[in-house]
Amino acid sequence: MEKINHPEHYKGNKYEAIDIIDDYQLGFNLGNAVKYILRAGKKGDTAEDLKKAKWYIEHEICKLMNEKERKKEKEQVDEANVFFAKMYAASKVQEKEARPKRCPECKRYGTKNCRMACWVQRGTYISNYTCDAWEAKE
Repeated sequence: MEKINHPEHYKGNKYEAIDIIDDYQLGFNLGNAVKYILRAGKKGDTAEDLKKAKWYIEHEICKLMNEKERKKEKEQVDEANVFFAKMYAASKVQEKEARPKRCPECKRYGTKNCRMACWVQRGTYISNYTCDAWEAKE
């Protein structure tokens, strides 16, 4: 059982590799790199252990670079989404402004029957006025 829980090639002068890995919360790649560095020369070929440690470190660097690139791409997509949302909102405002104004009384859009048609066409705010169609209803 000692070979499984506390193998000799992972023991140091004071601490085992697993204690250091857990204490620093290194995760898989960095934990394996530390493990191979600490056991280098104690089990097999020293150069092979150091190459394995190097591989795990390079793998962690690639992972970090990929995460950084994905984050940058996401930020660019977010910026583009904000830009297009602003453009869409601006187009809706322009579309609303381009619509003819409706007479608040007869609910028509500047028709011939509406006395306010000429004022509506000029863009005058007409909510305080009435039109012939509304007066005819009364």
